[in-house]
Parts: sequence; C-alpha cells; structure tokens
Amino acid sequence: MSEDYSESLEADILAATLQMALADSKNLMEFLAKKFELALPDQTTVRRGGWFLSKEKPVEAIELRFDDYQYFIEQDKPGLPTAKVMKLVRGIALKTDQVAVEQWLKSVAQQLALQAERSEATRQALSRFVE
Repeated sequence: MSEDYSESLEADILAATLQMALADSKNLMEFLAKKFELALPDQTTVRRGGWFLSKEKPVEAIELRFDDYQYFIEQDKPGLPTAKVMKLVRGIALKTDQVAVEQWLKSVAQQLALQAERSEATRQALSRFVE
C-alpha cells in the first residue's frame, strides 16, 4: 500500500515539475533534455541544433521510447514546442497524434509511472528525475 502511494506521489510530483517547466517555455526543451538524459539515458534521444562553430547548441527535439509508444517533442519555432505521440507495433509507428504539450507531459508522466511499477531501475530513474 505504501509503495503504491509512494509511486503515485512521485508521479504527481513529476507532473507538477513538468508543469512548472511548461510555464517557462523558453527553457522547457533544455530542462526536459537534461532531466530525461539523466533519468532515462537508454530511452532518450536529444537532437541539438545551432551553428556548428557556436558554443550554444539549443535543444531542437527530444524523443522518448517506451514499449509501445514513442514520445516526440520538437522546438521548430519560437513559442511552445510541437508534441507528438506515436503508437508502435514491432517498432513501426502505426498511429501518430499531435497533442498539446500539457497532454504530452501528462502522458509521459503516466508512462513513467507504469514503467516504475514494473521496474526497479525505472523507479530509481523516476526518483532522479524528480530530484
């Protein structure tokens, strides 16, 4: 019972953290990239852009891979990024939905909570993400 409560609390904290990041959309992509690369390095791909001699390499896109879903968020223009959720079957995207960034963040938080229920490593990654 307390373990279920702890996982639920962690997912709620994760969602709140992501919502705070959303309030500052300028730094949202960088925030998410750092958190996901730290917490889920094997499931995260970050694409950075910028001029090749530039010191700054802003985050252009983040891809998260879970069992049956792939989450993609891209900053192609100033303002809020574009978010997509892809349903995968045997590694092939059968359905792609463009969703609001808030919905994308909630879906990612739910996916992380599901993963945490099944895996101690993901549970530890979720703890690192919240910290």
